[in-house]
Amino acid sequence: MECMETNSGNILPQAQEIISFEVPGQTLNVECYLPRQSLRKAMVFYYGGGWMDDNRHRFRRFAADLSEAGYTVFLPEYRTYRKHGVFPEAELEDVVAGMTFAKTLCERYGIGPGRMSVGGASAGGHLVLCAALLEPYRSRIGVLPEKNVLFNPVCCTCSINDWVESVIGIRFPFEGMCPLHGLGKAGPPILAMHGTDDEIAPAADLESFAAVYAKAGGACSVKLYPGRRHGFHHPEQSEADYRDTLQTVLSFLGEAPSPDIGKGDV
Repeated sequence: MECMETNSGNILPQAQEIISFEVPGQTLNVECYLPRQSLRKAMVFYYGGGWMDDNRHRFRRFAADLSEAGYTVFLPEYRTYRKHGVFPEAELEDVVAGMTFAKTLCERYGIGPGRMSVGGASAGGHLVLCAALLEPYRSRIGVLPEKNVLFNPVCCTCSINDWVESVIGIRFPFEGMCPLHGLGKAGPPILAMHGTDDEIAPAADLESFAAVYAKAGGACSVKLYPGRRHGFHHPEQSEADYRDTLQTVLSFLGEAPSPDIGKGDV
């Protein structure tokens, strides 16, 4: 796998393919990380960034490590407020379009229906939950993801609205994008990892969502990391936490954890 050096001196893997798809008025792209030995399973992962920024670069190592474990990994782009001036409906529309396009990519790489999981972090986790669980978006993506993997997801837009207003200057305009309060029926099994001291997305919101999800007949496994703050899972924050979350994800996806995956050799 090819790599690139960042301004900070960190070495990051590069995608083997970058493929474009269209949304109204915009061309977006998907970074594709292809395994040497494919399990014929896919992971579509959406970066965070507070709905403001494209932080995809922070998940390239995660994508490469999942690829090393046999997964075909897609990192789709979606429009953000700082670059495109959109919030939040257009971002969610892009995620729905990206998930739909990823199904076409799965066919291209020989991955069958129902073998695609979807994940996201922070704002990306929020958008994934909305797309996979809330109507009318859920019906539009057709076959639901096999599983959802989330890192410090925003589960309640009500409790984060003050922070959003302080950063972006506007608030979430409607309750139709609140996974906690808008859930109708359960969907795929969910793994969610969260720091107990998250200063942006309260861990209590995730625990409340997990209870509502269970009441609706779903399974949401929550792993709390004591004392950790928002973004604790990034390797630049903690190599140990990054590797622990990676192995937790592999176990949840049904793969035997490997101590050799996630060491940072790319």
